[in-house]
Order: sequence, then structure tokens, then C-alpha cells
Amino acid sequence: MDASIRTTIEELARGDQRRVALGHVADAFAEAFHAGVEAELVAEAAIAAALRELVAIFGEDSVSAFAALLAGAVASGEFSGASKH
Repeated sequence: MDASIRTTIEELARGDQRRVALGHVADAFAEAFHAGVEAELVAEAAIAAALRELVAIFGEDSVSAFAALLAGAVASGEFSGASKH
């Protein structure tokens, strides 16, 4: 199999996994909300859990650099659906 085709297939599979993962996260948020937990508390807990997992996988330096990139993405409106210019 051609390397570029294999890469494309791997990227598609990773995208599918990401969609499934986001669905599970959305379900967890809905379940917590339904149980009376405030959305911001669930979000903070999810971020903390995600950062712990990323540090365990990639190490503190890599995750620190990633977090710095996230700050710029948040400031530019990437997560709000509105762009700042």
C-alpha cells in the first residue's frame, strides 16, 4: 500500500476516534449536568483530568508548550465560534 494512502487512512481513523471520544465527553457532561453538577465544575474537572493524562503520556515540558498554544487559541476565539481580528 502506498505510504500516502496509508497515512490518509490512519488520519481518517484518528478523526473517527476523536469524534467517538468527543461523544463520550459530551455524554459525561450531560450525565453530570443531569445529576445537578454545575457545568463549570465538570469542565474544570475534565481539563484537570485531561492535563494529568497528557502529562503522563507526553511529559510536563510538552504539555506546558501545548497549554501555551491553547491560551492563544482561547484568546483568538477558537473555542467560542467567534473570531477576534
